[in-house]
Amino acid sequence: MKNFKIMMAVAVVFMLLSCQQKDDFAVTAQPPSPPTDYTLTESEAVDIAKNAVMGLNGHGTRAAVGDGELTVKTIERVPEATRAGDESREFFYVVNFNEGGYAVVPADERATDVYALSGEGSFNPDSHNGSRLFMDMAENYLQYEISINDSLRGNLGLPGGGWTQFPTDPDDPRLYPVVDFGGKQCFRVVKKTQSEPFYMLETQWGQRYPYNQECRTKEGQTAVAGCVAVALGQIMAYHKQPQSYNGHTYYWDSMPKIYYDYDYSEEAYSVAYLINDIGKAVSMEYGVNGSGASSEKCPSALKKFGYTSNGFKNYDVSAVISSLNSKEPVYMSGSEKGASSGHAWVADGYYYYHENFIYYEVTSFNKVGEQSTINYYIHMNWGWDGEGKNYNDGYYLSEVFNPVDRGVETLYSERLKMITNIKYSN
Repeated sequence: MKNFKIMMAVAVVFMLLSCQQKDDFAVTAQPPSPPTDYTLTESEAVDIAKNAVMGLNGHGTRAAVGDGELTVKTIERVPEATRAGDESREFFYVVNFNEGGYAVVPADERATDVYALSGEGSFNPDSHNGSRLFMDMAENYLQYEISINDSLRGNLGLPGGGWTQFPTDPDDPRLYPVVDFGGKQCFRVVKKTQSEPFYMLETQWGQRYPYNQECRTKEGQTAVAGCVAVALGQIMAYHKQPQSYNGHTYYWDSMPKIYYDYDYSEEAYSVAYLINDIGKAVSMEYGVNGSGASSEKCPSALKKFGYTSNGFKNYDVSAVISSLNSKEPVYMSGSEKGASSGHAWVADGYYYYHENFIYYEVTSFNKVGEQSTINYYIHMNWGWDGEGKNYNDGYYLSEVFNPVDRGVETLYSERLKMITNIKYSN
């Protein structure tokens, strides 16, 4: 496990003011020195990735591996972007498994174990603008985590005294990091529990065949469908409404999750008409290599199809979780730093793990307090097809998308948006 975890969300802190019973931990020798290099090795990253993905598999997710052993297909080191002439350095390990599934692991012990993971599919950090957007935000969040953990540690060293044999009991606080807690140097013990993962969308649609077969440029060429239309289309396919629009009947039950072949059937026509109808509603500007529309037009477009929503707003993880708890997938949009265009996708599920931190004063081993936090991983459907593709759908650490109060350069407070509580009302 990693040494220094960030405490986000709810904190319940108490100081024990009365006399307390001392835990029985013998102190007879000098403890080891604090680490100076926090970089994970490739082997350590693989172990973290395997444990995380197998943890998902053990909670009933739709994964290919089942209860078997995971074997590494590829492992890629993704460097931090070079700044001001500094040399780039390894920041993330992207681990893909032969059996399906992946994990994006920060290469620093001070960070959260995993930033993204799935029990199926694969991850390519450069495959499309959605993955590049995520890696851009992940880099900023990693810097934030490192700075916060360093500030928690400050210049604290391990105290005098120690042990004659390094402890092996996982409940022994001496196995855990030393941090400042209420002005005292304390060992921080963490206990973790995980919820059941879920996601709602059965579709994994994309922007080309057959979805784009009714999309045309001004010159009459077949155009790319556009991510805005694909995201809204997948949300409507989840709700299976409306039954028809603009003279077109939508055969929701016949629209498969993934199009495996090139049979241009009635169902393929139906999904093509749907995507084109949505494109017209959002004033899609069609192109052979890329099509674009403003996400600000999505709430009004949804109304045309009989849907209501909470409008187009800045990203707020609490609002996303609330919408998902109501079984209402969330429309998401964002862009990379300095980009003139962005990407739209769907958040359609989540899981969380609850961490309980227990603090023991280092010289007495008395328990002096507790804190707790909940870390959410939001399931993202990026709208880049399914079977056989590097589609990157999976669970993503929610705080990576949260731009508030980081103290690092970010453009996402205005450029990362959402539409929550999308429901059919006709």
